[in-house]
Amino acid sequence: MSLANNLRLRRTQMKLSQKGLAEKAGVSQQLIHALEAGTTRSSKFIDRISEVLECGVADIDPGFGMPAFSRVQEPAGRTIELPKELPVFAADTTFSAAQPDPEDAIDFIPRPFPLQNMRRAYAVMVLSQAMRPEFETGDYVLVNPHLPPLADTSCVFSGEGAAGRRLMIGRLVAETAEAWQVRLWNSANVATSEQRLPRDMWGVCHRIIGRYSRK
Repeated sequence: MSLANNLRLRRTQMKLSQKGLAEKAGVSQQLIHALEAGTTRSSKFIDRISEVLECGVADIDPGFGMPAFSRVQEPAGRTIELPKELPVFAADTTFSAAQPDPEDAIDFIPRPFPLQNMRRAYAVMVLSQAMRPEFETGDYVLVNPHLPPLADTSCVFSGEGAAGRRLMIGRLVAETAEAWQVRLWNSANVATSEQRLPRDMWGVCHRIIGRYSRK
């Protein structure tokens, strides 16, 4: 069976909720949900989860030890030593700060070469189909927060919602002093495929420089 099915079955056998398992393993509930939904296919925390479930890692993750993501292409002829890991946050998840703290991360991945020396760089897990075919559900987009906004590039926007701040992925069409004009490729509602995000509410626009594909 797949990781998603194995995890759900074992968690049910242990009579644990997703929240209960997450708390015992010291991970976020969003990570457990993403693993069981199949939107992410592995995690560095799978050993913690397996320990709580009182089974071996391979009993949960049949692909344990195999690479879970494609690598970002690196310059030919260079030997890259992987630096510290990159925090991964979930799109549409609320948090309190202008930029999410690593403590809010649902996972960590090896830092790719383009972000090797970039402070505050991060990744965001795609949770919807709004940006298909550019980004699929379960993809991790890689973000360089130091690059200036650029029209006709995909970006991560941070804005205020009723429950706190959240992250949104979209294509920056244009910008003014008052707002970002953003397009979603695959919005369920044609009327919302292009949106105006007021900058007093959506003050952060960080450029996406690549992705880890779920495939």
